[in-house]
Amino acid sequence: MGITSPRYGFELVRMAGDADTLESAGREYQRMGSRMTWTADELSKLANATKYKSKAVDTARESAGELSGELKKAAERYSGTGPVLVEYSIGLRDAQRVVNPLVEPILVAFDRHASAVSDREDAEWAAGDTLNAMSWSPDTTQGDVDTAEQDASDARATERARAAELEDLWESFESGCSTWLDAYNRAVHDLQEAYDASGISDNPWEDFFDGLAGVLTVIGTIAVIIAIVATGPIALIALAVATVAALATLVIHVSMMAAGSHRVNGWDIAFDLVALVPFGGGVVKALKGGTRFFPALISAAGGSTATRSVLNVGRNAVEDGLRTIAGAGGVNGGQAARAANAGGIADRFLSESTGSWGRGAWNAIRSGGAKLDGTLLSMSERVGSAWPTSGSARIVATRWAQEAGTAGWLQGVNVFNFSYGLEQSVSAIASPFGIDIPTLSDLPGLDNPLARPL
Repeated sequence: MGITSPRYGFELVRMAGDADTLESAGREYQRMGSRMTWTADELSKLANATKYKSKAVDTARESAGELSGELKKAAERYSGTGPVLVEYSIGLRDAQRVVNPLVEPILVAFDRHASAVSDREDAEWAAGDTLNAMSWSPDTTQGDVDTAEQDASDARATERARAAELEDLWESFESGCSTWLDAYNRAVHDLQEAYDASGISDNPWEDFFDGLAGVLTVIGTIAVIIAIVATGPIALIALAVATVAALATLVIHVSMMAAGSHRVNGWDIAFDLVALVPFGGGVVKALKGGTRFFPALISAAGGSTATRSVLNVGRNAVEDGLRTIAGAGGVNGGQAARAANAGGIADRFLSESTGSWGRGAWNAIRSGGAKLDGTLLSMSERVGSAWPTSGSARIVATRWAQEAGTAGWLQGVNVFNFSYGLEQSVSAIASPFGIDIPTLSDLPGLDNPLARPL
């Protein structure tokens, strides 16, 4: 409305807030604090009980002791917050009872006072005009001047009455607003004391970096998916982005752990390190060879491996192998017939390897690379199953397959990385909607050893 009180500048609006809901929440906080305290005491008794001895009981006892301490701190915050909310709700309710009914009367009185000011100005202007008219108009008499002066006097009296009426209303309004302001400032102070006493820190920077790590996980997972369906420079860039995201997530989690965050534990660091396993060795090797970091990163991410030329080398190896197989008979005829058909069979072999999208996508996940990496692995697997591993048929194509299919034990790591990244991404996306999806990093037993005691 743009109208403020004359002394303290409180805006003329109805005071918002649901005092009943606040009071109910405060009493619920108190009840929860009491329940937490009772539970913490019971857990403490369990932790201190030594009647039974076994590894299982000892583990449960240790967990009970840790949880008891954490729960007591949370209970202090809830128990301290509850009464503050109840007291504030009382102050808010009292202030609303005074302030809200005054808004409309003050608006009316404000308009009446403004009208009285205008009437007084008009009356004083008319009295002045009447007095001046006596000097030049014979029709203007002293009686006219006296009447005009009386009208001005009456207008001034009305203005004073309207001002006094408005001032009384403003005084009551400001009194109610001051009651609310005192209750608010007291609540802020007491809530801060309750937070400090609990020892639980709500750090906005911790929220930021924790959220950033979640965003990086989503970005890395999306980049891997793009690399699986794309080829060429796009796939190379996507793999580099995924690697950078994994490295940045590790740096953030290590920094948070070093700062004593309770949100990061040993599982987070372990999984971040596993995510870098397929790339870390390649980066270190390239850096030792004098390559700068980002070219080394691209090389380690698979940018220098699966290309069309590599696949063509495999295709040519298949053709050469078919031409060198000795012996007679078989579905493709004798050696001469096989040699004549070798090119067509090799082309069909390559086409079938690159045309199976599902198998190529799965192998891209296993290889930790892009679409062509998956195709490369698919083709090497087909070569490996097409010829025996011994005898005269152990040919160039078989050797090429052994060189191309180098993922080895890292295939299992890459499948885990993709699955874990997908799980983390789903959790990060669902979290803003209030959906809590447990992840592997929630596993117990590897808490941050640098975290401050709660």
